[in-house]
Amino acid sequence: MKRKPGSAFWVVVLALVFVPEAAAQSVSGSVRDSLTGSPLAGAFVMLKDSAGKVLDYVAADSGGNFSIGVGTGSEGCSVEISMMRYSPRKITMPFGERYDILLAEAVLELDAVVIKAGTVRMKGDTLEYSVPALLSQDDRSISDVLKKLPGVDVSKEGRVKYQGREISRFYIEGKDLLGSRYNVATHNIDPRDLVSIDIYENHQPVKALEGVVESSAASVNIRLKDSAKGKWVRALQAEAGGSTVKPHVPYSASAFAMFIGRGYQGINTLKTDAAGNNIIYESDPNVFIFGVDEIEFVNRYRPYGYLSVSHVLAPIDKDRTRFNTSYSVTTDHTVPMGDNAILGVGGKYERNALNSGSSVLQTYIGNDGSVKEYIDNNSMNSLSHFASGNVSLEINTPKVYLKDKFRFDYRDNGIGSSVAGTLNRVQDAGSRDMNMFNYFRFTKNTGDWVYSFDNFTQYTENGERMLVVSPEEGDTASQDIGSRILYNLLSFNNTLKIGKKAQLTFRSSVPFLYRTFRTRTEGVVLSDPEFADRLENDVLLGYVKPTERIRFEFSSGHFRLDAGADIWYQYIDYTMDIRNRCHKYAVNPSLRLKYDFGARLSAVLGGGYTMGSVDEQKIYGGLILQNFRYLSSGRTELTQNPGWNVKGELDFRDPMAGWYLDVDVSCSSSKSYQYTRYFVDEYIISYESDELTGYSVLNTDATLSKAFFGFGGKLDISGKFAMTSSDILQDETVIPYESFHYTAGLKFVSDISGWMKADYSGNYSISRYRTSGAWDDGQSHGFSQKLALSFFPHRSVTIDIAAEHYLDKYSDDNTVQMCLLDASVYYFITQKLQVFLHARNLLDTRHYAYTVLSPMNVVRYRYDLRPLNVLIGLEMKF
Repeated sequence: MKRKPGSAFWVVVLALVFVPEAAAQSVSGSVRDSLTGSPLAGAFVMLKDSAGKVLDYVAADSGGNFSIGVGTGSEGCSVEISMMRYSPRKITMPFGERYDILLAEAVLELDAVVIKAGTVRMKGDTLEYSVPALLSQDDRSISDVLKKLPGVDVSKEGRVKYQGREISRFYIEGKDLLGSRYNVATHNIDPRDLVSIDIYENHQPVKALEGVVESSAASVNIRLKDSAKGKWVRALQAEAGGSTVKPHVPYSASAFAMFIGRGYQGINTLKTDAAGNNIIYESDPNVFIFGVDEIEFVNRYRPYGYLSVSHVLAPIDKDRTRFNTSYSVTTDHTVPMGDNAILGVGGKYERNALNSGSSVLQTYIGNDGSVKEYIDNNSMNSLSHFASGNVSLEINTPKVYLKDKFRFDYRDNGIGSSVAGTLNRVQDAGSRDMNMFNYFRFTKNTGDWVYSFDNFTQYTENGERMLVVSPEEGDTASQDIGSRILYNLLSFNNTLKIGKKAQLTFRSSVPFLYRTFRTRTEGVVLSDPEFADRLENDVLLGYVKPTERIRFEFSSGHFRLDAGADIWYQYIDYTMDIRNRCHKYAVNPSLRLKYDFGARLSAVLGGGYTMGSVDEQKIYGGLILQNFRYLSSGRTELTQNPGWNVKGELDFRDPMAGWYLDVDVSCSSSKSYQYTRYFVDEYIISYESDELTGYSVLNTDATLSKAFFGFGGKLDISGKFAMTSSDILQDETVIPYESFHYTAGLKFVSDISGWMKADYSGNYSISRYRTSGAWDDGQSHGFSQKLALSFFPHRSVTIDIAAEHYLDKYSDDNTVQMCLLDASVYYFITQKLQVFLHARNLLDTRHYAYTVLSPMNVVRYRYDLRPLNVLIGLEMKF
């Protein structure tokens, strides 16, 4: 986040407070406009110490000239040159004798002025939203307030996106307490304890990189009221009730404790749930792991999950299909060690028992137009455990950044499945893995040269197992998979300034991998001789991949250019029956151009060429039994994937008026491995062949957002279009295909009046496929809409009513609709104590269905829904 100087008023105040020191050295020069070259008379030149305290100041004369004395013993001092409407410049020690300073006009014309407009204030790159001005009576978490902010989107799990990109940091009083697990805060902190929510645009969290490495990511900071600081803030919640399905008793309970002080910060949660609410993130197989990983471990090595025996939950609110008994404990603590160092300790444990029921009708279209149908009625139950602990140390100063973080986690998942329909099968599957990670980073800013050193080390033991039983024939089949992984990623970063408008960044990285991979399949008999003897794998593999990333950045006025290239070499040594070695290399250039038309409108155009490296996890030749019907295989030829992409972005933002517009258009084309499918006996064998085929994608995405601060409202309108073209190989016949997908969305949230609040979202989608130049029969239509109304008939009473409508249509004679209705009543005995009554699925709807189209394949899903649940509960805060 850029920090801009204050207004002329504050410079005058500083003039009355600070007394210049005697100068033993002087720094002199001239200040001119970077575009016109005109002298900037009156530009302020300030001498600051290492803590930012102003020691002396002067103003440039009519010719733009200045001279300022530097006192003896002024170690760590800097000289800052600034002027209204211009971006500041900074000179650090050791000082030269004379400088020619060119100031560029700032993108935000009123950059140094604090602007007030009701609920929002802007200062530089910071937007500050007043929480009390946005608060409604039924806002129960920070997420409820964030949803009202323009450009902000909050997921069900509490993840926050700003202008379509997930935020990089979530601070509490300026401290990154929770890392990427910040949804603990968005779900649990009472918004009534907040003064404001700050959005830091273009935020650079590493102080040593400020002004050197530009960041396009945003961060969020929440500021607490004084009454919530320096003491424990606690909350307890519990509810229980009945269900129309006996003897199930839904219940939920949680405890939350937070302390935010100068010398210590801590957040602890304890939760249990059997009412369909999701309190599990790490061990939930339906949550994408990137979304919950700590940011330091994003580049970790992720072993594949080869088995496909898992819960397949409906693409609606997962609370509707989650039959669960869950437990979760989290604890996170930070202790400041001086002004710039933080010690952090955290841990969590999750236990999740989950049941689900579904029916699947799969229709495969043969090359001759014939049809094969499979009906599977699935009943699944699983039990998973996850435990994790971490300790970290971070030092963050303008000169030095150092961080070391160690994490250990253990995961155990077991799942049982009973399948009836075309085939009757019972499956038991499970996986277990243990991980140790260590991340170390050191960054140094010398003034003209910035360099970084990173090292990430990982050790993983991973295993999967499965047993398939045929009750009718008494036959069994089993699959065992095991691997061990040692992975290390060493990288160096160097940034050199070239003149005043350009810089060159080098990133050198060397990933190293050692991996064993063994599988064994028993009880599977295949009549096709091509596959009959391929039921085991024993792969020993190692690789090293030195990579050099070169990036050139140039900025002048409103224009910015980023050009770069990735140059890498990959050496793979593996044993698969016999020992093999291969050498791969590539040069992948990229270019990005950005132009700021003003403070509100900017455009980006970029693109690049890539030659993909070898994915070593797909190097195996034997078959793996994924479940009772599907077998998959890897590849034996190490072919690379060439591709190119072009992307354009248009971004309009007017935070004060509440307008945001994002338009993205992208086009990519590549040579990808050809998807191949064979029907052998009762099995379907699918894999990516060694052959490459063309694969191209066109995407367009636009979102318009308008905030109405006068009544706490926001309107989002979005539209998407995606077109994909490629081909598949089915039973040795190549079939070209094209897919078309259209989506339109509408969201609206508003405090309509003092006694009513509305929240609406709707999405409509169409999917079509064309194979061999002719449209396939049927097209899939999907429509969903949700409306939630909150009423406040009394200051102590809140009534919530929520309705959902879903429509799925495949061909004219296959239309399914579903409606859901929920209601809740809250009674606030005091501001800190409330009782409530929930009624979920009042219509007692039991099933939800939808259709998925893919080349030569139509799949119709039908899911069991949670029945009518009625719960009464109590929440207390103290």
